[in-house]
Amino acid sequence: MGWLKQLLTTSAKALEDFLHIVMEPTGQYFWSDAKLWLGLVMWAGIWLYWLSHRESEARYIAVGRYWTTALMVFGLNLATLSLLQTLRSVGFFGLLLLVTFNVRYTQVLFDAKGFDAPASGDTKTVNASNLYEDVLSDFLQITILFIAQSVLVCFVIYSSFVKFKHAHEVNYTFWITAYLVQMSGIFKRSKDSQLGPTWNIEHFRGLCNVNGHMEYQDKTKWVSIDQWKMKVRKKMGFLVHTCYRDLIAFLTPVVLMQSQGAMDFVQNCFAIGYITCLDIIRDGKVLVTRRK
Repeated sequence: MGWLKQLLTTSAKALEDFLHIVMEPTGQYFWSDAKLWLGLVMWAGIWLYWLSHRESEARYIAVGRYWTTALMVFGLNLATLSLLQTLRSVGFFGLLLLVTFNVRYTQVLFDAKGFDAPASGDTKTVNASNLYEDVLSDFLQITILFIAQSVLVCFVIYSSFVKFKHAHEVNYTFWITAYLVQMSGIFKRSKDSQLGPTWNIEHFRGLCNVNGHMEYQDKTKWVSIDQWKMKVRKKMGFLVHTCYRDLIAFLTPVVLMQSQGAMDFVQNCFAIGYITCLDIIRDGKVLVTRRK
């Protein structure tokens, strides 16, 4: 089988040499790299297409088209790669700006219904998919959990942007493959995404607004939750399942292309999604609420 190994090795090297020619910056400065502008045009074009649909039904249909998300993600990947190659660690702030835009206008695209308190004398259930939404979970536990997730995200940022040295030391075949991982395991997967479900901003905001009039059933007794704890949970859940989640999703290619080998690449594919799933409740939890 020596001939087969030689054939595969030669083919892989030829592909990687070609990708290095295509993917390396076309200029010395970030504004002279064609990948940056091509990526931004693709990313912005899809967002303009989505936001141009004013009616909710038409907008859901437009956003639901798989090819639109595929183009948006690939465009942002190209822009991120260009910023990394030309600006090194400073380029992370460009990615942060793009992700902030994504987070902000995703809320415009999907205006979910908030939580309405139950009528007097009635009860109402709340579905919690993670520990931040489970308002009966131990507050110290979720504080430590949030710190752990924040530190791990910092490690991802360090490994992708800060530690990056030179474009010659990366594998662009891994970068292309990482895009396939994004579009097969992360995006357009809803609650089955490798990074877990997104944070329901409107729902938890509504829960916070009526919290002062609510009680929650904790086994055989009814308890109230301090308002400040609810607000802290809201901030932590939003950061982890919206901000951290999007950062990790779009950092995936630049992290994976720096893998040391094929097996390291495969292991990193699974490991990177672990961060935002640390707080996930596998089978979910149903909370019973009532008015005080």
